[in-house]
Amino acid sequence: MDKKERRRIIAKRYYDKNKQKCYEASLNWKKNNPEKVKISQAKTDRKPKFMKLRLIKGWKNQGIIDDDYESLYNEFVNTKECWICGHDFSKYKKCLDHDHESGEVRYICCNNCNTHFLSLRCNNFRLNVN
Repeated sequence: MDKKERRRIIAKRYYDKNKQKCYEASLNWKKNNPEKVKISQAKTDRKPKFMKLRLIKGWKNQGIIDDDYESLYNEFVNTKECWICGHDFSKYKKCLDHDHESGEVRYICCNNCNTHFLSLRCNNFRLNVN
């Protein structure tokens, strides 16, 4: 066991025995350092903006082509269920399905539909064309 791990274990034991004391010390620190508390709150306020930019950049890197990424993002964020199977996105991962050749967006769907149903449909279509 190295020093860092030993210190972590000791700190956890101390916290478990002195939760109330640690809580009061945290409140006291926040009261005495309001400028640092404001900085940490400002970082969390910017988070949705950076998530939006990162998501749109990821779509562009994947080859998704759209005239208005802003409206596409708003539609993606406000969609609550899969367009294909109707599953609620609180339980399933949300995906933006697109045509890999043209880059055109087709569906906002759950990961299950995106990886299984849509990939089978595209593979069958390609097989029938050849």
